[in-house]
Amino acid sequence: MRKAVIPVLFLTSCLLGCNVPTQIVTPMQVKTPTAAFTPLPSLTPTATIASEYPIIDVPILAIQVTDDEGGRVTKITALQVAAWISKANEIYAWSGIQFSFGMQDFVTLHSTLLNNINGVEDQNWFEEVAYADQVAARYPGKLVVFFRWGQGDQPTGGAFSYWDYNFVAMPGFLDTSVCGYQNIGILAHEIGHFLGLVHPFAQVYKNAAEAEATLESNGNNPAIFDGDGFSDTPPDPFIALDEYQCQPVPGVSLNGTFFPVPRENIMSYYEVRTGLSEMQIERARWTLSRRMAHGMSMPENAQAPSPAEAQNMSPLSNSGCSSGIQVMSAWGK
Repeated sequence: MRKAVIPVLFLTSCLLGCNVPTQIVTPMQVKTPTAAFTPLPSLTPTATIASEYPIIDVPILAIQVTDDEGGRVTKITALQVAAWISKANEIYAWSGIQFSFGMQDFVTLHSTLLNNINGVEDQNWFEEVAYADQVAARYPGKLVVFFRWGQGDQPTGGAFSYWDYNFVAMPGFLDTSVCGYQNIGILAHEIGHFLGLVHPFAQVYKNAAEAEATLESNGNNPAIFDGDGFSDTPPDPFIALDEYQCQPVPGVSLNGTFFPVPRENIMSYYEVRTGLSEMQIERARWTLSRRMAHGMSMPENAQAPSPAEAQNMSPLSNSGCSSGIQVMSAWGK
């Protein structure tokens, strides 16, 4: 087992806190509070890891989003961003991926469009994602995190990212919780999605009986619960009950098969989440290398002059599988 020195980050307090096109407010333009404060120091990790993985530094840019006229200000400060990043550095220490952040990396954006971004069901989803990617492109080499309000009068507690978005969307610091306390691991989880990782579970079940029924209807094959395809993360029949997510139970038995709870995996929904598997680390580092080669954006082929469409290709042979048509228009170009 490799040993790691986990970075300890010493923080000092600070308080910060349209339609396109819009303007980014730089740190020099942000009004300082009347109370005295000490600027947040640069949070460049100093950890050294005794492993085969050389350390990769990933600078983070935090963007606090408001509406066009400054309303619905997402409740986040630079110090709170730093707390989330500190936890992410602890979780990713084994991987050699570490995140840096400083006072100059906290800016404000006035954009109702982006403040409303919530998910693929959004009426303006394609426009929201396109603009979020456009803003992120202004900061090549940095992992851009938007702290937005969400839709409605009450702030969202949800967050999201994925390998084909060039940003992470987060809520306010105290607007999100899990198992009755502040969700300190949520940024590390969403960064995992940004780095190409998916959940170890294939779907969420309301109770054990529902999971058992799925297992039985699939010949009691545990692989039906495998969400990420990695052999070093166990199949996970995630059951959305506090009994399993929040309590220190070792696992759940379904139709005579015991499934351990992967609490050590940041990509799970269990608490307390602490790390990554070897295969997850390899995937994350590979995806990060692709992003870094393109200014922290994933390469894409939306503008390819002569694209080859998969639906126009004929399978040469089938082995142990079946094929069908899936309408993909909901996911954009």
